[in-house]
This record gives sequence, C-alpha cells and structure tokens, in this order.
Amino acid sequence: MELPVAPQSYRPTTEALVRVIKHHDQILARTTCEEMQLDAATVYTNADRPNVHQCNFAADLTIPEGLGGDQVIDQVLEHFHSVGLRCFLLSTADATWSQDLAGAAGQRGFVRNEAAIDQLQRDTQADTPTVTLQVLPARAVYVPFRTFAMAAAVESYGADERTASDLAGQKVALPDEPRLEMFVARLHGRIVGS
Repeated sequence: MELPVAPQSYRPTTEALVRVIKHHDQILARTTCEEMQLDAATVYTNADRPNVHQCNFAADLTIPEGLGGDQVIDQVLEHFHSVGLRCFLLSTADATWSQDLAGAAGQRGFVRNEAAIDQLQRDTQADTPTVTLQVLPARAVYVPFRTFAMAAAVESYGADERTASDLAGQKVALPDEPRLEMFVARLHGRIVGS
C-alpha cells in the first residue's frame, strides 16, 4: 500500500534541526545503550556494539563551574576507559562549542565534523512535494532497509564489513522498539533515507 506524502507546513531553521538531530541521537541511544550521567556530560555505551558510533558517545557536554574543558573531556574519556570502550563522538549541550572545550577535544584527537549541518544549509527544500516519494514504516521493508543501512555505514563511515553489519543491526533493531517508529523514505521504489 502506498502512503500519501503529507504537504509540508513548517520549514524549520538550521538551529532547530540541529537541536532535533542531537535529541534524536539520544532518544535512539536510550533504546540500546547504557546511559550514565557524569558531572559535565551524559555518556552512552554499548559493549555489545563497540564499533558503533551511535552507541558509544558523549552528549550534552558542558563546562560546570570550577572545571575547565580539559577536565570535562578527561572525565568522559576516563569513563569510557573504565568500561573498556572508545568514545567516538562528542556533542555539546549548546549549539556551539566553547573554545576551551573545542581545544581540549582537539588535543585528544577529536576532529570537528559539520557534515550534517553543512548538508542542512546546502539543501533547499522543494516547493512542491515529489509524488514518487513514499514514507513507509521500516518494518514494512525490513530486508531492503537492512541492505540500505549496511551500504550507508560503508559510505558514511568507511566501515568494514563487520562494523557495517553491526551498524545495520543497530538500525534494524529500532523498528522492534515499542517506544519508537522508524520510517524510511523510498524514491522510485528505492530506499534513500531513514
């Protein structure tokens, strides 16, 4: 059954989309990760998926009173070391990074990545909806969704076959989570996004 494409009635700002993306990442992480609140961040870990970036990261980084950027990043890294995992991503609570926090992260090997923000700023939104675009529940197209997720892992992260399989496994497990509904975008019968 084909679903109609709803007309767009809201055009969010780039800042609003960034907030939604950050919040989305945390909601998804809560379905499969262990969540731990530190003094200056919330960390998400999953020992069963040690190579999946979306399962091993720190979010909502802030610099509390009396601490510096170095201490904040060290606290996050010490936590990951204590559980035998690697922290792949850092995300601040604010829309922008303070120089102190960005400098501390950079000194420890983290590299700034604004690909999603750049993409949001580059893409223009269509004035009329594309009639060949379908939005479907992911559980309705499970096998093509897994194939898409594996290809996306290789393309987006340069993942090897095992890591791509772990990333795809993480994604395809989401439709079974009762608190979430995962959708895919299918253009001309081919999945192009989730």
